[in-house]
Amino acid sequence: MPSSRWNLAGLSASSGGVRTALVTGDLELADFASNVALAASPYDEVANLDRVAVDRAMGNVDDADARVRNGISNRSDDKYGPIQTPPRTEKIVSGGNPTGPVRRTG
Repeated sequence: MPSSRWNLAGLSASSGGVRTALVTGDLELADFASNVALAASPYDEVANLDRVAVDRAMGNVDDADARVRNGISNRSDDKYGPIQTPPRTEKIVSGGNPTGPVRRTG
């Protein structure tokens, strides 16, 4: 694997690189880039949603559902509870994959 590809993964993790990798079917790069984004910002909703999309694309639907439940739907940044979620979040939570079909394994 060319090193420039891995360098781009780190750079593009926050700028749509995960979604681009998913659209092109590069699950290895999408997995790597989403892990980089989560390591950099573990509470970022976009990074968590990208990880959900990667998990679903890789067939890890249970992991994706758990991340949605624990990291997005039930998250509270203050004492008031979750806010209304954006449209992309709703699409992913409802099982829609904005980047392509879901591949199930097992």
